Amino acid sequence: MTARGTILVSEDRPEQAAVQMDALKSLYPRKQIIHVETLEDAKNVLFDESLFVEGILTDNGYPLKPGGERIGAKSMDGGAGTLLVKRLRE
Repeated sequence: MTARGTILVSEDRPEQAAVQMDALKSLYPRKQIIHVETLEDAKNVLFDESLFVEGILTDNGYPLKPGGERIGAKSMDGGAGTLLVKRLRE
């Protein structure tokens, strides 16, 4: 059996990303797991036509761009998942 898709992990804290990546690799050993740290990087993965993203694990808040302010968790705009969907619709 070969890999049939990708799971995207959007998490800006390395220690949390490591735990999430290990868990997903254990649960889905045949899937490609891609980790990104920013909303822009997540959007790039989702618009990459060479990838078939089957699932997304989002942080509660993360920066839009590298070095940017962490948003989402305490933002009136909503959590990270909401922000990602809003960005995809732009």
